[in-house]
Amino acid sequence: LAVGDSSHCIKLFDISKYSEIRTISSHSDRVSSLAWNNYVLSSGSRDSTIVQHDMRVNSYFVKLLSHKQEVCGLRWNENFTYLASGGNDNKICVWELGNQVPTHELKEHKAAVKALAWCPWKTQVLASGGGSSDKNIKLWDVGEGKCLESVDTGSQVSALEWNKCGKELL
Repeated sequence: LAVGDSSHCIKLFDISKYSEIRTISSHSDRVSSLAWNNYVLSSGSRDSTIVQHDMRVNSYFVKLLSHKQEVCGLRWNENFTYLASGGNDNKICVWELGNQVPTHELKEHKAAVKALAWCPWKTQVLASGGGSSDKNIKLWDVGEGKCLESVDTGSQVSALEWNKCGKELL
């Protein structure tokens, strides 16, 4: 279990032993988002960086720089080939595994983007939710970097999840 905290750290816990096994300090401000991709732990922070931690090696990481404000949403796609990051700069970045430059920067939201969800049956489709000044769910074709649809929800969108048993977005 990985836990990000306001003291700039990520704490790893062995839940079978109920004990902390490692503390990682690679950010200069609070850690506000986390996403696992096998042995890679991605972390987003108020310091505007994303750090890719290779958990097989102690103290090995790569920083991804593109956001100008807090990274408040992270999500790997089903194939673990693309990472989507959402930020308080109203931007979504789509990162291909192994690249340090985003494949796309999607800038149509008018507020922070916390909620991200990859479609399980269309691997190029990403859903994103905008904050209180935006109130929209957007569907993106990340292959082309374009917005497919936008739906006004009337409220900020804090979380999104695709139903894997039916074609629904929750």
